[in-house]
Amino acid sequence: MKINVKETTMVRPAKDTPGGSLWLSEIDLFFPNIHNNSVHFFKTSMDTNPLSMDDITRILKQSLSEVLVHFYPGAGRLGKDENGRVQIECNAKGVTFVVAEADCTLDEMLDIGESGPVSKFRPLIQPVDYSQDISSFPLILVKVTYFKCGGMCLAVAQHHWAVDGSSAVQFINSWASMARGQPIDEPVHDRKWISNQALPSPKFDHPEYDTNAIFGHVKPNPVPVDISTAYLRISTQHIHALKEKANANAEKADAHGKKFSVYESLAAHLWRCACKARGHPDDQKTSLVFPVNARPRLCPLVPRGFYGNAIQMSAPSAFSGELLKETLSSTAGRLRKSINEKDNEYIRSGIAYLRDNKVIDGFSGRSSFRNPNLGVVSWSQMPMHAMDFGWGPPVYAAPASIRSEGKIYVLSASSKEDSLALYVCLETSHMELFKKTFYDI
Repeated sequence: MKINVKETTMVRPAKDTPGGSLWLSEIDLFFPNIHNNSVHFFKTSMDTNPLSMDDITRILKQSLSEVLVHFYPGAGRLGKDENGRVQIECNAKGVTFVVAEADCTLDEMLDIGESGPVSKFRPLIQPVDYSQDISSFPLILVKVTYFKCGGMCLAVAQHHWAVDGSSAVQFINSWASMARGQPIDEPVHDRKWISNQALPSPKFDHPEYDTNAIFGHVKPNPVPVDISTAYLRISTQHIHALKEKANANAEKADAHGKKFSVYESLAAHLWRCACKARGHPDDQKTSLVFPVNARPRLCPLVPRGFYGNAIQMSAPSAFSGELLKETLSSTAGRLRKSINEKDNEYIRSGIAYLRDNKVIDGFSGRSSFRNPNLGVVSWSQMPMHAMDFGWGPPVYAAPASIRSEGKIYVLSASSKEDSLALYVCLETSHMELFKKTFYDI
């Protein structure tokens, strides 16, 4: 596959926007200095009044310029205050916008195969140079790639200090609404609202933010290890069997008798599969790291339209031997217990912990998911169907790549025959046993 870049421009807000500096919360700054890349594939040809590539590019640029009036921090740059604390400078320098053409069809691009999209999708995203000062790169980068068949890929990179997954989707959906001439919900940019929820001092230990607790049991690799990615399709029958197995003894694991969700059942199964595939000794400690949405858990609720990071990390730990000897219900119960603990008081305590310990760039330079840990992030409930720019919703959307060994994305399936899909990154020597164990329920 060859991709030919036709145009690179900077798109700025269509009108004057507020200037000055925007505070980043303690939760914002916990995440690493990276952009998260998502790819969204569309069939743009229509039976009546088909749009040309020039038409689509014009619509995307114009609506992007208009939506940046509302999401103006996204057009800014990172900077630092007088104390060296990172903030967003709302200077309207703009968003990188790249137009390219590929010599393949949309169907050829989406023929992912078992190894996953890691190598096929990477050329679709716009790379970022992090070697210079943090003020040197845009917070948002867009690359539009047109395929021979008339389909297209919209790749969007958004900096993690600026947005979490929910806010990233909020921006793209608002952009799509603007392209269709529809009104949008105004975003809320006050990150100090999050900081102001902090307790006077931490009330809990917060191992999910304690680097020693998360990384202390990760043994350094004397030599670099080979890693592989896999794209695993999950049928409806597979999900049903997993839920049945997890809920077979649910009354023993969940005092309230509430059935375990698809995520709880699936993540528990993945944790156990990883322990077996990696060949852990019984006394190997392992953590399952995953995000919990703080928006419905804080009291008062996070303001509607909040644009930023509102995530509480969770990292239940256990010994591998315990996980492999107990029932799936018991492992799912560990997740349920960890999720239920993330209530208003716990999240407010976590913000205080990050503040008092000055945790910045908490995952910088090392992965919290690396063996013997595991990270499971679900995109399956993201409202991707609302990303309609005027030529229909995306036929497929996914992260463009996985950076870390031990990370798994749960995705909506790319075909009608499947229920969900997994995008998995593990050490190469562990992958085959992991796949075999995953499908062997």
